[in-house]
Amino acid sequence: MRGGIVLRAASGSFFVPATVARELRTAPEITRILGAPEDVLGVALTAGEVVPVVRIGVDRRLLLLCSVQDDLLGVVGFEGARAGLFPEASEGLGVSVDGHDVPELALVELRDLLVVDRWSTRGLGATTGERRTLRNAHVLAESTSDRGSGRREP
Repeated sequence: MRGGIVLRAASGSFFVPATVARELRTAPEITRILGAPEDVLGVALTAGEVVPVVRIGVDRRLLLLCSVQDDLLGVVGFEGARAGLFPEASEGLGVSVDGHDVPELALVELRDLLVVDRWSTRGLGATTGERRTLRNAHVLAESTSDRGSGRREP
């Protein structure tokens, strides 16, 4: 048996282990990021932190806050969630729900969408082309604004 949350999205159902699921809540306001991939909605202020938000579907009413290798990640795009203990899937990673295998959500791959050098970094202030993540984008913005016009952006 595996503990976790099964998310129901238009594209199917996905399992999130209890070891990474931190909080299920109403989705806060999400701020878009210029040039981000389609599945990266932007960032949201939640749990006292600015958290990147990715989508697995179209619904944006609920947000699942996950801890992925020391990073926080918000997931939206699901219509419903069911928490509990579920039997292991008959094939692959995931669980079995009502006789159907439900795959584990690929959170590491979703988190990897947040690597800034995979899309234009204009909105983040990065100019070096170095591999940076959204998690440290505020450091980039401060360092590039210090080098630029001599004035600091807020």
